[in-house]
Amino acid sequence: MNIYLSDADNAFFEIFDAIENKQYSDIVLDFNNIKAIFADVMIPICAIVRKYQERDVLFDIRIDKSSRLWRNFINANWAYLINKNFAPSKYRGFSQHPATVFNDDTTLIETISSILDCILKTTTEITRGDLAVIEWSLAEIMENSLRHSASSLGGIIQVSKFNNMKKHIEIVIADSGVGIPYTLRENPEYAKKQDFELVQLCVNEGVTRGNGGMGNGLFGAFTTSIKSGGNFSIRSLHGYMSSYISKNGRVLNIKNKKIPYSGTVIVASYDYSNKNILKESLKFNGKCHTPVDYLENCDDESIEIIIKNETRHVGTRAEAVPLMKKIFNIIKYTTVNNIIFDFLDINIMTSSFADELFGKLGIEFGHEIYKKFIYRNINEENKIILERAINQRLST
Repeated sequence: MNIYLSDADNAFFEIFDAIENKQYSDIVLDFNNIKAIFADVMIPICAIVRKYQERDVLFDIRIDKSSRLWRNFINANWAYLINKNFAPSKYRGFSQHPATVFNDDTTLIETISSILDCILKTTTEITRGDLAVIEWSLAEIMENSLRHSASSLGGIIQVSKFNNMKKHIEIVIADSGVGIPYTLRENPEYAKKQDFELVQLCVNEGVTRGNGGMGNGLFGAFTTSIKSGGNFSIRSLHGYMSSYISKNGRVLNIKNKKIPYSGTVIVASYDYSNKNILKESLKFNGKCHTPVDYLENCDDESIEIIIKNETRHVGTRAEAVPLMKKIFNIIKYTTVNNIIFDFLDINIMTSSFADELFGKLGIEFGHEIYKKFIYRNINEENKIILERAINQRLST
């Protein structure tokens, strides 16, 4: 059995019924009959769990510890969010950014930076302009959870499904706040509209609750997702809206759900296979908008890469690949003049790690690229390995 957001109502109701109607304070979520479950369901479930944990309701999970599903629960951080007896995710596979809580401006900024760093280490196919739009969309949707949900718990975000093969990024954000329809009804113009009408309306340009906002956030996140060929869904209170691509083309599905979701869930995917399609799709009043981006910090004279903070170890070629991709993107899309590689606490790296990181960059950009590199805190052994890797590439 697989569960998706479109058919997760029973899961939401069972948790509500067990606590609110039956007054249970110790809940076990049994996933043993589930073959697969995805972030678009688990992130809102985790948001619900966090709300009830504030009322001292205890949660645990029942699942086969030898199953692939269990590994997903650990890697995606779902297990930890449901029960703090589990360890936080240490996943560093770069095919996803595990579920993360953000509840103030500081954690919002830190989480966005961590997600963008993860993307930079995953693909060399995304352009700077497209990455800037994804960053902008992340910030806008996440800030909505902080500013408009009226929840002190903030929200939860997971980003997944990005790699060079798919050229696709999916963002799932959920909170347990008052919901989009409730917020929009503060505007007298929308006071009598039903939930499903309001979740459809909220992605239109200029729609706000009437407190001086611009109404550009969800509009921009929605239009760039759709124009790139992605999917976009919103679940809030009784309202549900989903725009997705089927075998017969794009489908818009809007309905009032019998069972409400107390809060808001947004699922947005972005296809960056057509370069700059996201950049060219971000328009307000018909004019393209160019947001300030994460890589702006790399447009300086020099940047510093502390290797021990970027990798788990320096022993394999595979471990060097994400860092090489990050440096590739920085060199390709910024005006940086020098990159300082700090080898602090790095005892010895392997020749394969050195070749994958430094040798491959020489292949991509030519031998002149090595003039940009500055090495700090490098011991004699690592210096010899590094110079050998570079010299081998220079001789080819």
